[in-house]
Amino acid sequence: MTRIPDRSAGPEQVRSYIRQTLTAKHKTDDDFAAEAARAWRLGRGSELSDATLEYLQEIFGVDIGFCLFQSICEDRDNAWEHSYIGMLYCSAMFLLWSLITLFLGRRSNLSFPTLLFGATLANYGYRRPTYNYPMLAMGICNVCISLLSILWVHVL
Repeated sequence: MTRIPDRSAGPEQVRSYIRQTLTAKHKTDDDFAAEAARAWRLGRGSELSDATLEYLQEIFGVDIGFCLFQSICEDRDNAWEHSYIGMLYCSAMFLLWSLITLFLGRRSNLSFPTLLFGATLANYGYRRPTYNYPMLAMGICNVCISLLSILWVHVL
């Protein structure tokens, strides 16, 4: 598994990442990967991380650009999920889900734990490097349902 270069990485490290990605993930031979990596002349890791599909296809061609774009997105998401903030969000979601199931056994009001779980879920879906729209939508729906149930119990 290749690791995406840091945002401050130089062009040589970016070319090395491209070469490793093409050989490891896309099973190309080393000569082809080295030749394709030479197309990256200038730019740091931040330019690679923020590159669009069109930009990569312009530099590397349609096929290689598409494969690199998919690999960059996968590696960027994987790096984020294994970072401290990604693990914190996952841990918070697991903790809140555990609280919900604990309260569910006691048949008490689940509005507040569900509200926190929905807010954490929506925030996680929004904070990922590539938005996770289904997770964002589920979080927003959880928040809305919780708020409506709180209003129903306490106001009406």
